[in-house]
Amino acid sequence: MVRPGPRVASLVGGPRLLLACVLCASGCLAIPDLLSGADGDASPDDATGDDRDVSADTFVTGDPVWGVGGELALSNGAVAIATSSLQLATRGVSCDVRAQIARVTPIALSVERPDLLQLWRFDVTLDDAASCTWLGPTTFVLGLGPTDAALRPGAARAGLEADRGYALLLGPVDQDPLLVGLAGTAAQLDGTEQPVISTPLPDGVYQLVTLHGLPVDR
Repeated sequence: MVRPGPRVASLVGGPRLLLACVLCASGCLAIPDLLSGADGDASPDDATGDDRDVSADTFVTGDPVWGVGGELALSNGAVAIATSSLQLATRGVSCDVRAQIARVTPIALSVERPDLLQLWRFDVTLDDAASCTWLGPTTFVLGLGPTDAALRPGAARAGLEADRGYALLLGPVDQDPLLVGLAGTAAQLDGTEQPVISTPLPDGVYQLVTLHGLPVDR
């Protein structure tokens, strides 16, 4: 498991920044209501008060960040596109859009990653009815792994338990995925069912909750 702290091992060797910015302040990029009744914008105190360092080589407070919410349906270890429903959001520049999954490609890990159980590349298209301009990527990698203690502060702010369900990892296709939040079935997230730490992941509908946004690449 990835050790608590601001860094996570890279697929290609060497440390990478674990979290770039706190996305969840009074609200979070969550499910089923992406806005959670609040705008979710990170304040300066939130960006530096998460019991970890936010380094100057990431980005300054107030820069837009992006994340993924919604429901990921798995069947026989594969993403069931027809029954999955993804939502994308940015904070800093607020935009919430529904995404249609155009293609999902499983990614085989080139080296052992104890923090990752399964990883996929997603290619999505945006809802034509979107009322805002999406600044984030429409192609990204998303993975699930064992939960990590580094997510506890963000999970606590969202009213969740970091030791329930799975860790959610996310990133652009040309970068290693980073720990950004939690994922799990409703029963796992409410603590009535324990996650299975093996591959392929069990069938079910996994709720995705982004707690920490990734910087928008402009």
